[in-house]
Amino acid sequence: MQMTMSQVFAQQLQDELKRLGLIQQKEVQTDVHHTHSPTHVSTKGSNAPEDASQSNDELSHLYVDTPFHLVARGKVHNLGPTIHHQRVEKNIVRVEVVEVIDASAVVPIPSEEVQTVGQAPNQFIQWPRRLVNPHMKEKAYGKDDDASRECASPISRLMTMTTHLGLQPIELILKEEIIGRSDVSLYLGSEEILEICLGKQMLSAVVLQVWIMRLHELCVQKDNTHLYGFFDPHTIQDVGNKREDVQTYILTQLTEGNKECYLIPYYYPNHWQLYVLCPRKNSIVFLCSLGNKPKPNMKTLLDLAMQAHQLTKNKRNSKPKWIKPMCRMQSGSYECGYYVMKHMSTIISANVVDSWIEVFNVQDPFSEEDINQIREDWATFFCEATSI
Repeated sequence: MQMTMSQVFAQQLQDELKRLGLIQQKEVQTDVHHTHSPTHVSTKGSNAPEDASQSNDELSHLYVDTPFHLVARGKVHNLGPTIHHQRVEKNIVRVEVVEVIDASAVVPIPSEEVQTVGQAPNQFIQWPRRLVNPHMKEKAYGKDDDASRECASPISRLMTMTTHLGLQPIELILKEEIIGRSDVSLYLGSEEILEICLGKQMLSAVVLQVWIMRLHELCVQKDNTHLYGFFDPHTIQDVGNKREDVQTYILTQLTEGNKECYLIPYYYPNHWQLYVLCPRKNSIVFLCSLGNKPKPNMKTLLDLAMQAHQLTKNKRNSKPKWIKPMCRMQSGSYECGYYVMKHMSTIISANVVDSWIEVFNVQDPFSEEDINQIREDWATFFCEATSI
């Protein structure tokens, strides 16, 4: 039977939760001598716990120092001189992670099987003695709930949240002051949020709309709201919108917004591209991570809007200059949305309003760290905006 899109997302969610340990931590057994272990527990070699030197109410706090923060609670074991066939040094202890706090944190001493805290539950791993804080007896999280949530990465918090969201989406408001038209209600369900959490899918327009909210906040912080304006990526699409309405929207925003540059994330065809309109210089910057050309209809639409704007300023009616700098080229099929988000962030962070050829002069793909940073930034803003 063919799976529906919702079923596919549900399966991806379950797989990712298991990988991060957000399901495993609920299934860890309190009696380590039971033989009916969960199927996800590794029992290779000496990895699976067989004996404990601490009881469940004597969980140690496990920290990492990059940056220093609490990432898990676990039991310290003393079962011999080796783990994963490696000798345990005197300044290292053997621990079993029982409660995951920051699933995406890298463990201090990674192994072939365990690189992140989320992969660690119910396995023996090495931990520097200086980063283990014993004698923390807790029967429940209690007052520590808020602190634990603060320690968890934004991605982990979003992943946990999607398991409780159900069919009720979260609403955010993209305000008129940001996009130059009436307020737009944004509704994000589990599927949209998982696009960021999983990081391996084409991004929906609503994800880019939330990013625009985050970039506007950045403009306020940098006191450069006079430099940058934004177009709503949903309203600017010619699919589902009347051409004359789109052109009116563009012209109105150019005329009334009075910004140095306007950023337009545009989806065509099945691919995100970035247009930057610079009305004062009568130029349009185009960035595409696949090296494609602008959509002919969109190019004509923007040319006409810019020409009309020049007339409203009593300037000579001339077509805008198109600038196509060297652009980072994506290596996969889904990263285009992240490339657009990264370019927009770079422009605003560096106050770029000209010299586009000098600023964008590299074709190498963004690193995985670059993409993950965008995901973390999006998740951080979303968590703060929704008080998650």
